[in-house]
Amino acid sequence: MRMVRLAKTTKILLGVAIGLGTATVGTAAYYFSSAPETAKITVPSFIGKTKSDVESWMTENSVSSDQCTFDYTYDEEKDQDVVLSQSIEADSVLGSEEVLEITLSNGPDPDKEFKMPDFTGKKQAEVEQWFEDHKFTAVSYAFESDDKVEKGVFLKASADAGTTMKRSDELTITFSSGSDSDEKTEVTVPDFSSYSRKNMQAWASQNGITLTIAAQASDTVASGGFLSQSVKAGTKVKSGSSITVTLSSGKAIKIVSYVGKTRSEAETWTSSQKLKSSVTLLYSSSDAGIVLSQSPDSGTAAEGTTVKFTVSAGKVNLQDYTGKTKSAFEAYLSSLNAENSSSAKITVSYQETESTSAAGTILSQSVSGLVAPGTSVTVQVAIGKKYSVTSQAGKSLDSFKSYLSSMGLNLGNVSYVYSDSYRSDVLVSNDTGSYESGASINCVVSKGSYSWDPGSLVNAGSSWSSLYSASADARKNGYTVTKSDVESSQYSEGQIVGCTVSGKSISCQVSIGSYVTIPDVTGKDHSDASSTLSSLGLSVTELEQSYYSDVTAGQVVGQSLSAGTKVRAGTAITITYSKGPEPVVTATIPTIYTALYDGMKGSEIVSSLTQTLNAAGFYNLNFVKISTGSTTSINALKSVSPAPGSTINVKDQITIEYYSAD
Repeated sequence: MRMVRLAKTTKILLGVAIGLGTATVGTAAYYFSSAPETAKITVPSFIGKTKSDVESWMTENSVSSDQCTFDYTYDEEKDQDVVLSQSIEADSVLGSEEVLEITLSNGPDPDKEFKMPDFTGKKQAEVEQWFEDHKFTAVSYAFESDDKVEKGVFLKASADAGTTMKRSDELTITFSSGSDSDEKTEVTVPDFSSYSRKNMQAWASQNGITLTIAAQASDTVASGGFLSQSVKAGTKVKSGSSITVTLSSGKAIKIVSYVGKTRSEAETWTSSQKLKSSVTLLYSSSDAGIVLSQSPDSGTAAEGTTVKFTVSAGKVNLQDYTGKTKSAFEAYLSSLNAENSSSAKITVSYQETESTSAAGTILSQSVSGLVAPGTSVTVQVAIGKKYSVTSQAGKSLDSFKSYLSSMGLNLGNVSYVYSDSYRSDVLVSNDTGSYESGASINCVVSKGSYSWDPGSLVNAGSSWSSLYSASADARKNGYTVTKSDVESSQYSEGQIVGCTVSGKSISCQVSIGSYVTIPDVTGKDHSDASSTLSSLGLSVTELEQSYYSDVTAGQVVGQSLSAGTKVRAGTAITITYSKGPEPVVTATIPTIYTALYDGMKGSEIVSSLTQTLNAAGFYNLNFVKISTGSTTSINALKSVSPAPGSTINVKDQITIEYYSAD
């Protein structure tokens, strides 16, 4: 009975235990089946979105700053804080050990350089547009009065035309506000606290106000925020006035140098200080990820300032191209040297070696693996066995082919030439030197001696140009065809007078036509002179010359070609002849009443008498002023000589004397 109870008790305990165990297992099974799975975070596409969009996504998905980092790079097209790229593709799951790297635009590069144009004569709107198009960020516009330059036209700049400027450099451009006497426009100064920097400049520019924007560090006002203005809002000022607006440059942050530390440490620090970071990777002998240089690396900077880090990409991983082709290695090396701002700078020298390997195969490479930037590599390249080709001139083409075949060479281009030295169908020359097996060798084959019969082309009266044109091939093949010019009344210009043919030499005399010796016809009557010259075959032009007091009318006084000159028939000649003595023209000096000129100024006397005498045909006038001085103050006509009423040659001089106190 005792044993039964024990067994029964044992069964009860086992049952309880089993029940408890079953309950425990059930509870555990329920717990694990009810526990939520770890949420999977899918990375969306951030391209074109902003930094704040990424930060909102991080907050919503509990992504820490260790798992999502920001890097800045300059971009000419995208605004600041716009996402340019992401290290993990859109719709991919962000692994627990992965880091999503977001590259943001830092706006246009402030250090990009431009040459200052010459703005001379340019209008204000055109000048401002140039700076806006080129994204300059620190340009101030000033106004000065100028009597000579139109209002709103460029006066000067703080940097000369042609100077190289960064788009972030401080610049002052001054325009004319017109003359001091111009009426100035009166404007009311606004409250600039709600204006953006761009709007401030636009207001000042539109109203002709010289606006200076100053920067001042502030622990309470964010970078770019308004601090103060030199002229109180609501104040009325005139165009040309100056106003200074002070903006916050943000909290002054002490720069810490991270040179020698890791990129991660540097970026964590910039992020914590509300600074931006820009990273440039360069190959170096330092460990990958170590900061090599930093700008700025000391002093203070405002919030939002970009700190530029140059970070080591480690040594260059140079692959071994032994057994591959030279062309493949050259393509690989070009790509490698272009990486990380072209910092690898691996150089190579090639050594050619005869080998049974295919030509162009790399036989050995002096160094590979991780190497320092600037490493020089020596590469041995197979060129195959070489054969020496010598001159086979004088041998037949078939013989030359057999000669090449015996060395594994091929026949290249075959050209044919005439030759006096080699009979037809034998080699005149061939390529010589050292060649690899399979190379093509060119040769020149003789067509024999060149022969040409000019036939009737050399007969007297034939055309020289026809002969010379027809001899083109002959002249290329050893013939010489020359000419000498001779006068000829029998043959026209360009006709052959006679030729001598001797072997491959043809020498001809060619007519330049008949020549005329110019006679002296000066002193002859122009019609006789013209007839004489025309009879010689000259083209005569007669030209009447001036009056000559000692030369009879019609007598030749000059000729355009000197006597004794030899010229071709048909040459133009001009003869000039006298008009004879000049005829005398007389006129009567008009009556002049002296009393009319009493009290006239000297200049009035001269003007009045000049008109009167010119009208009568007299132009040779000599006015003689007799000064009376300030004490007498007489203004009057004294005399006219010859006397009025005299009939004289109109070319004779008339002298007029007058008194003048002028």
